[in-house]
Amino acid sequence: MAIYLTLNAAPQNGSLRDQCGLPFACVVEPFARYDGPSISNNSDAVLAEDIGRCAECYAYVNYWCSFQQRAWMCSLCGACNEYATVKNQRYARKPRESCPEVKRSLVEVACSLDATLPEDTEGPVEQEVTPIYVALVDTTGGEEYLELVKSALLAALEALPSCALFGLATYNDQIELYDVVGGVTSIRSVPILESYGSPTALELQDGLPLGAFLAPVASCKDALAAALETLEPYAGDERREGCRGFGSALQAVLRYLGTGLGDAQEGSRAERIHSNGSAGVSGRHELTPVPSLGRAGARLMTFLGGPPNYGRGAVLEQDVPQTSPDRSPQPVHDATLPDLNPYSYVPISQASGSAAKPAVAHTHHQNGTSNSAEPRWVRSGSAKAFYEEAATAAAALGVSVDVYAVSAGGCGLDALEPLASRSGGVMYLYPHVGAAALPQDVYRRLAEPCAQNGLLRLRTSPEYSVVRSYGHLFPDDRFDNLCHVIAAGPSTAFAFDFDFTNAGGFSSDRGSPPVLQMAFQYSIAVPSSKDGSGAEANENAKSPAPSRYVLQRRLRILTLRLDVARLPAQVYAAVDADAILLLLMHKIGAAAAAQGMPEGRALLQDWLVLFTAAYNRHLSTPLTSAEQARSIFAVDAEFAGSEALQPLPRLVYALLRSPLLTELKQQHADLRTAICHLWASLPPQELRTAVYPLLTSFSNPDTLAYPRHSLSRAALTTSGVPIFLLNAFTEVIVYYMASTPPDLPFPPPQTSLLRRKVNAVRAARRLTPQLRMLREGVDEVAPFMRHLIEEPEMGADGKVAFPGMVQFLYDVQTEVWEYLQEQGYGER
Repeated sequence: MAIYLTLNAAPQNGSLRDQCGLPFACVVEPFARYDGPSISNNSDAVLAEDIGRCAECYAYVNYWCSFQQRAWMCSLCGACNEYATVKNQRYARKPRESCPEVKRSLVEVACSLDATLPEDTEGPVEQEVTPIYVALVDTTGGEEYLELVKSALLAALEALPSCALFGLATYNDQIELYDVVGGVTSIRSVPILESYGSPTALELQDGLPLGAFLAPVASCKDALAAALETLEPYAGDERREGCRGFGSALQAVLRYLGTGLGDAQEGSRAERIHSNGSAGVSGRHELTPVPSLGRAGARLMTFLGGPPNYGRGAVLEQDVPQTSPDRSPQPVHDATLPDLNPYSYVPISQASGSAAKPAVAHTHHQNGTSNSAEPRWVRSGSAKAFYEEAATAAAALGVSVDVYAVSAGGCGLDALEPLASRSGGVMYLYPHVGAAALPQDVYRRLAEPCAQNGLLRLRTSPEYSVVRSYGHLFPDDRFDNLCHVIAAGPSTAFAFDFDFTNAGGFSSDRGSPPVLQMAFQYSIAVPSSKDGSGAEANENAKSPAPSRYVLQRRLRILTLRLDVARLPAQVYAAVDADAILLLLMHKIGAAAAAQGMPEGRALLQDWLVLFTAAYNRHLSTPLTSAEQARSIFAVDAEFAGSEALQPLPRLVYALLRSPLLTELKQQHADLRTAICHLWASLPPQELRTAVYPLLTSFSNPDTLAYPRHSLSRAALTTSGVPIFLLNAFTEVIVYYMASTPPDLPFPPPQTSLLRRKVNAVRAARRLTPQLRMLREGVDEVAPFMRHLIEEPEMGADGKVAFPGMVQFLYDVQTEVWEYLQEQGYGER
């Protein structure tokens, strides 16, 4: 659990914040690795119901509270809470230093599984569950694609606990359910209907009972692996070649899981986003049980080899030219990512068939006839609404949907994105089969701990409040500052904007500094402490083969006290550039999505100009003469006087050139959607690497030369070092200069410092980056040179499409100078 403030010293009031031109916000990682005491099930364990609460603001007792003879004072609102209440008595008669919530600023405790708000504490704290995983595989993507998916699912079987249940289904113009429970693989096929009634001709439960579909991993692992080996590319007839009924298959599988498991496991799960209960006088939800998979839910892994083009949720529809001569395909977002430039991409309207051979599937009508004219593919206008509804249904069932798209052509991920983000899943794009690390990514995704059904609340001192949230979370429609987190990993991040509730801000006479408290309540499935040796449950422990899993409900509480800055210099010195970059990404990304990329770029550049002008007005060296005041070079656009601010111009420049705000032709149609989905959950440090890659240099494979270089050709030629390491989030490149001494080994040895750093980067990242080893003058070095984004970008006409970093800074300097002149800055 971690909190990063954009300003580590909060501005004293809104006026000072506005004068400085910087956002006052925070970034939180509620499920970051927790190193405190593990949850214990013994009678001495502290439960959420044991922790005292403020009677005024409902904040939890914390490290920053003050304790008096008869009461404790809330660190957030200053209210006096007498020890007479039951919960507060433990702070009067028990040594306070033994209370974990008092001696640490971060604490994690167990709470009730029935809790629907952080305030709810009563009920059982754990329940035995069976983890459930289902794979839904597109078989129309070609042989190479299917071999990659097979490898990914074999890796998935290795990541799953032995007590889990696993189901395998494939789809094309029909759904195939694999039954391996008996030791021999049998397949039940259910046709997909193209009409908009039921998604299939037969309910999947009638085709194969769910108990036979979900196989125990412990006893059927070999049978499941054998079943995976039988997967073959779909070979339909000429009329149905390339039919990909993803939406219908998804809907049918969700109904399959919902109806088949509604009564299979005890308990129920509240609807995630739109609550269906009412709030009583106590402020708690009176919830109506929702039939579901049980408290632990399920993980649905979906694999796409192209755009859905058949049945419900089809991203592509067919249009007959002579019937609708004026209809044209809707445009698809185009974007570029430097790692992917070597590959050419097929537009989505031409990618309806397999990856190997785009095909045209004729419309199959219920009466058995087909259009006489040659149809063409156009974008569907209703697909996104379909997947939004499917995501809501999946979230209500407790099913997280992961989308893995492996296709050189567009898959329509802009329509499918809500399916992943609103159900707690992920969406990963692999434009090139040969470079895809799908098996590693699937394994890492399933092996890492996951917080489910989370509730996140930020409480603040009365002088300021939370006004906006960003990321894959959903504000509650009844309670302020309460957000629903469907699922979160250890590095999932969210952002929150603050605003002052009064003009005085923190300059009031309340007598205590501002405080921020984050409470995160979540569920997690862990090995049972009663299994085997009886060791305590620990989701990070690698037990050989736990035979039982239990679901626990936990509450994390983190309380921070904020310093206060009263002068612009103090505000600028407290800047966290990475956190500001993350907040800018969310704000500008939302503006670009709503108003277009040109507007997003303009807003970001305007912000940098205004912020730089504010800095020069407050902190730059005072101009001593009218002649100097009229000089452009009097403007400090690189923040030479503030080390904390110096990264910001380069980060803004890199964000302007990123896929978020760049639209180039002949690039993958889904790239921008995939990037936006991924970046929306990255923590600040990872986002910085994604936006502005880290370039380091080595004198030899065992000696680090410089920890950071600018991304320019000048950095290569002037540094005098022979080896560079580029960490670009989706790609890691080891680059040997032409001047490298011949006695230096290539590639670097596995035992060398350089190779260890490469391995560490690839092992720690959520998406395994592609590794390249390049030598100048021997290999094609364009993949490395493309990351030198401080060089000017040239257009197809040979003209500069985007200025280099030097020219960009000069342009900013010029605009700032003109703005200051308009404001009368420097005049006597």
